[in-house]
Amino acid sequence: MVLWSAILVVRGASIGTSVFELIPQTEVDETTRAAYDRFAHRLGGRIVMLVSGPDAASAGSAADFIAARMARSGLFEESMSALDERTQKDFYQLFFPVRWQVLNAENERLAARGDVDGLVKKSLHRLYQPVLGVPGELLVQDPFFLFADYAISLPGRAEGFMPVDGRLMMEKDGRFHSLVTAVGKGDSFGGAAADRMVDTIERASTAARKQWVGTEVRWTGMVKYAADAARSAQSEVSIIGTGSIVGILLLMLLSFRSLRESLLSLIPILVGLSSGFVITGLVFTRIHVITLVFGSSLVGVCIDYSVHYFTHARSMSSGVRSAVLNAILPGLTMGLVTSVIGYAALAVAPFPGLQQMALFGSVGLVGAFFSVVAWFPFLYPNRMMTFTPMIARLSAAFARRIGGRVLLGAALLGIVFIPGVTQLRADDDIRLLRPENRALSLEEKEITHLLGAVDRSRFIIVEGPDETRLAENERRLTDRLDALIEDGALGGYMALTRVIPPLSVQQRNFDFMKKVMGTPSAQDYFTAMGLNDNDRKRLETGLPFSPLFVSRAVARSAMSPYRMMWLGAIGDRVASVVMLEDIQNAPAVAKVANGTGFSHYVDKVAEVSSLFARYRVVSTWLMAAAFALICAFVLFRYGPRRGVRIMALPALTTIFILGTIGFLGIHVNIFTFLGLLLVLATGIDYTLFFAESHNDQGPTAFSVTLCALTTVLSFGLLALSSTPALTHLGGVMLAGIILSALLSPLAKTDS
Repeated sequence: MVLWSAILVVRGASIGTSVFELIPQTEVDETTRAAYDRFAHRLGGRIVMLVSGPDAASAGSAADFIAARMARSGLFEESMSALDERTQKDFYQLFFPVRWQVLNAENERLAARGDVDGLVKKSLHRLYQPVLGVPGELLVQDPFFLFADYAISLPGRAEGFMPVDGRLMMEKDGRFHSLVTAVGKGDSFGGAAADRMVDTIERASTAARKQWVGTEVRWTGMVKYAADAARSAQSEVSIIGTGSIVGILLLMLLSFRSLRESLLSLIPILVGLSSGFVITGLVFTRIHVITLVFGSSLVGVCIDYSVHYFTHARSMSSGVRSAVLNAILPGLTMGLVTSVIGYAALAVAPFPGLQQMALFGSVGLVGAFFSVVAWFPFLYPNRMMTFTPMIARLSAAFARRIGGRVLLGAALLGIVFIPGVTQLRADDDIRLLRPENRALSLEEKEITHLLGAVDRSRFIIVEGPDETRLAENERRLTDRLDALIEDGALGGYMALTRVIPPLSVQQRNFDFMKKVMGTPSAQDYFTAMGLNDNDRKRLETGLPFSPLFVSRAVARSAMSPYRMMWLGAIGDRVASVVMLEDIQNAPAVAKVANGTGFSHYVDKVAEVSSLFARYRVVSTWLMAAAFALICAFVLFRYGPRRGVRIMALPALTTIFILGTIGFLGIHVNIFTFLGLLLVLATGIDYTLFFAESHNDQGPTAFSVTLCALTTVLSFGLLALSSTPALTHLGGVMLAGIILSALLSPLAKTDS
């Protein structure tokens, strides 16, 4: 198993970094779910970069250099710093022939009203402006500036950025900012792929800064967060895993003064972690980084079985190899069963992340248990301990002195903590699952401030039975969104039908323009322009109507900025996405989108946070169910009187922790109660070991103390994680294990 795990690591096991891989699907139906997955994948690969310099030449040259290096890497589908001449030509070839059909919003309104005079008057005013901005040959073919008006009104244009030497640039505060866009290939959320992309960009950026002095490079994208999460997890796994193992080895050396115990204790750790890793990888095919960080904390739990074996073997004089195992096997088995119940309970909630943790923990503990039971009787000889460690003396003295009065005092103290439980407040924000990196967040905010980017977490999915109906549905939706903009509930949006309108609107626009050309107002306008008879005849003859469909146009380079919004066929439906900007009243936007019958408002952060709130309540019942199951097991084993006494100890631990959290004003969430569940699963072992100790309480006290110290070491390091959820989980575990260890001697037979 260890070898298999190593092979998987060497081959590069698939490691997930996206926070959404940890949570269940929240979409209302299969079509919406598939649409969301497709859009999230496309959005995840997009990269936006600002290359800034003291002048336009250095900023533009550095941007070209970085884009070229990215293109040569082969990791990106497209990487663009300049206004590509081919793309500009493709834009002209795609939209100029249909300039009578595809109009900007203002001209569309004139067409809808049939306002010929309004169009002529607007064009006449434009004609006599000092700076016209339209070449003479195009003006003859497009005298009403339809194509020019359309081009400058397209959604998604970075406000303030203008073409400068073939690049999109902005000057602000004495510096020039050049825009670079790219799309990554493959899985942008995969740790290895994301890391290669980020490495390519960072190397290119470093080289550009050296070559063009004063250049700054800022960029953002999901791939950057994915790579950062992978690196952070790798670091945390190393710190938690290595720190735990080193600390445990030192603790074993100090306790037993023998290298044998220290080295043998590595066996259940390696078997447990590798078993958890391999089985989880086989079941889920893709292990999330948070699962690995959580799994690394099992080091302190997997070693418990070997600690109990060593301490009892050192206290027994019998040379029979099976004597130690026979003495401790009931307690070890009880501890394994209750621990697995606790870990397996995590899998009840439909969170893929929790299910991974549950499987990793359960399999890891089973692997560690059987490695001790099967191998230690042959690898470790029985020998008396030649000295008594300080830890053993102190723990034995503590176990002897603690008794019924302490239990009564603890029960009375528990009553004092109950008011704190009633003051608990919740925080179910999804950001608890995302590692904190303020530098990345600040960089993204700076770029968003300059670009005015759309909201990536809130958008609307629109559906239809075919492309024609889809376009009609989307246009009806955007008409309602326009009303929200007027009311101040929404800042703006990007929609495909604002780029390519529905077929019925194209036909209406075309009919209007054909009508315009023969009117006296248009003839007077042509005279004012100085058009000759041949030019007038060509205009009066008109253009042929050529329907323009998104599905056919979306593959063109001219449609690159809008390609991700076209989702295409999903099952028997066709879908697209409307992206939103500056949402001021989310409930109003959701009401409009969800009230159409053909569109669905997606706010993944709010949906998952709401889901967290629901399952926080479920987790409390889950903990209660696990407690009841363990309680039934304990009552069957020890009878009502001793069983109630034993189960009172984890109940008091829970009350003390929740009461303290309530008094301190710390918010609770699903991970608080999952942490308490793991405290129950792990801490009950200490209580059961004392319950099974009979008159042999000295070794039990020693082994429980060592087990608690190793577990505290592992979960104490988990509390240092950059992921708030794991920090919360580790903090609860840290306090819970300490309390469980201190109260566990109360379960001894003579207390």
